[in-house]
Amino acid sequence: MQKIANGIWKMIFGTPEEFTPVSLRKTRIAQEGLACMDEPFLPFQEEAVNFSASARGITITLPMKTDEDIYGFGEQLLSMNYAGRKRHVKVNSDPRVDTGEGHAPVPFYISTAGYGLFVDTFRYATFYMGTNSEKGVSRAKCEVNIPHTEFSESALYALKRSKEERRIIIEIPATEGIEIYLFSGNVKEVFRNRNIRTLSQVRSSGSLAAPLPFMLYSDLYGHREFIRGIVTSSFSGMLWAPEVRDCANGTDLLRRVQTIVFSPHTLLNCWRIPYAPWKQVDIEKNLNGEFMQDQEYYTDACRKLLELRMSLLPYFYSAFMDYHKTGLPPVRAMVMDYPEDLEVRNIDDQYFFGKDLLVCPLTLEDGTAREVYLPDGKWYDFFSTKVYEGGRRFQIEAGEEEIPVFVRDGALVPLAKPVLCVKEDTVFEMTVRSYGSGESEFVLYEDDFTTYDYEKKESAAIPVRRTADGDIEYPENTWRYRFLKNI
Repeated sequence: MQKIANGIWKMIFGTPEEFTPVSLRKTRIAQEGLACMDEPFLPFQEEAVNFSASARGITITLPMKTDEDIYGFGEQLLSMNYAGRKRHVKVNSDPRVDTGEGHAPVPFYISTAGYGLFVDTFRYATFYMGTNSEKGVSRAKCEVNIPHTEFSESALYALKRSKEERRIIIEIPATEGIEIYLFSGNVKEVFRNRNIRTLSQVRSSGSLAAPLPFMLYSDLYGHREFIRGIVTSSFSGMLWAPEVRDCANGTDLLRRVQTIVFSPHTLLNCWRIPYAPWKQVDIEKNLNGEFMQDQEYYTDACRKLLELRMSLLPYFYSAFMDYHKTGLPPVRAMVMDYPEDLEVRNIDDQYFFGKDLLVCPLTLEDGTAREVYLPDGKWYDFFSTKVYEGGRRFQIEAGEEEIPVFVRDGALVPLAKPVLCVKEDTVFEMTVRSYGSGESEFVLYEDDFTTYDYEKKESAAIPVRRTADGDIEYPENTWRYRFLKNI
């Protein structure tokens, strides 16, 4: 086992193939960010990782604890926790069955045992996450069912806790050697030549794509699966865009717009229609210029949501800067922030947006209420400031214009006066919402928002602080930010 960076180790078996994701990688290891971690360690010894070769390829075996949960494998729309499941990492444009195939599969997983593993291969690897044992070993094993609401053949076998140690078995076909990378710790050329940042969409992706300026999208369109995609993609350093295309009715439009407003990329894909969807959601009627009777209502409702997104831009830019510096996804699964809370390990319809906002979207099928789980501590309704004591579940009512969003106790949330777009001379008029008491800090970042010059000169960090007495300490007005008052 070779340590190649703080928190990253490499293991080699046999003769690896010439062309792999790592061999073709052009981005460098972010040594500066890794150096900020305390000295990490793996939860097992090198001897616990076993390799074997056969005519079929390479097999890797690792230990798996009885209470261990597994996440990752790139974009996964049909499930989130893969402990007890099999993942077949293969590109599939229309995955209908929960096998691990998808638009952007990645042979990388994260374990609650405190490590991640990347298999450096383009081959269709298969991962058995505690589902397989050597012949006869599982004969007398005891298992305990985990309470759940997923009813499928996959869940029947996956959502159990074995009382004995399990094994992770990885099969890489048709190869004579392999490199794997173990991780531990708290976890563009044309545009670059023009010195202009870009952000685009791709329908498929794969290993080591996190540094590239692309969002994932899909020709599938289940709203529930799109929300899950936001959650599952975060484990593999991917960003998922749950774009709005078709809508069953006006309520479906609002529910989907609410989700994209609190997603990595707010996108309405309307190339097929001549008029905005809030004027007419029915495609044929839109093409014929027939507008809904309540178009003004839906126009106003969508405008408010999009203005909310614009007011969150500085807050979200800080989240992306943290992503760039530390690798923490700007939109991420709850288990990343609360790994010890067993209640969040299978929650795939709530997620963190930026530093402290917990988003709980609704779909058309949910109606006007849904169950929400809030971890231990005090939480605030983002819109009403109503206080909730966490550590339990709540039934939350939300009309079609409302989306449940909660703020973690102690947070500072900067909000900007909405602008139509960000220009070279845009100055954000900022207010700061303060939640809870005690000392706190939120760091805004300032640069030209357009070029790669931030790589030559560090973006200016602009801290907003709350004192122990509850007073907000504002920085001086800057090039991009003018501070008004706290809320």
